[in-house]
Amino acid sequence: MTDSPIWLLSDFSANLSLVLADGVGGDGRWWRFLGRLHPLIVHFPIGLAIVAAVVEFVNILRRRGDASPFAFTATGFAAVAACFAAWFGWLNADFEGANADNTLFLHRWLGVAAAVGLVVVFLVGVAGRDGVRLRAFNGYRWGLIVCAIVVGVGS
Repeated sequence: MTDSPIWLLSDFSANLSLVLADGVGGDGRWWRFLGRLHPLIVHFPIGLAIVAAVVEFVNILRRRGDASPFAFTATGFAAVAACFAAWFGWLNADFEGANADNTLFLHRWLGVAAAVGLVVVFLVGVAGRDGVRLRAFNGYRWGLIVCAIVVGVGS
């Protein structure tokens, strides 16, 4: 039972937390400060991803053949901000003494999945945003919608 993938991720989470906490040097005030920024910064990519997904979904319904410049730009900013939010979230949990229960475990990994997903969706969008590469374009649109759902559930 201890060799299941969920337990391996849980062990990885615990080990990563120890590495972050031990590698800080000094008392870790700077890392704690960054961790406490998590609640502030996490809402920015959530809002951007959801609004960008809604805009692209409306474009799907209207059968527009190109990506919305706003949605594409918002996806790029959301991807960068989500990476910082996930990192700050790990720091926040580590320095605030949170226990690694199932809720925190799911919250951490859904945050990482959302950040990675938004980066991948943005890169796919770079390839297909003009609508010429239809598979990449459709992957961008539907991937953005899926990422917005994951971001909404993970928060």
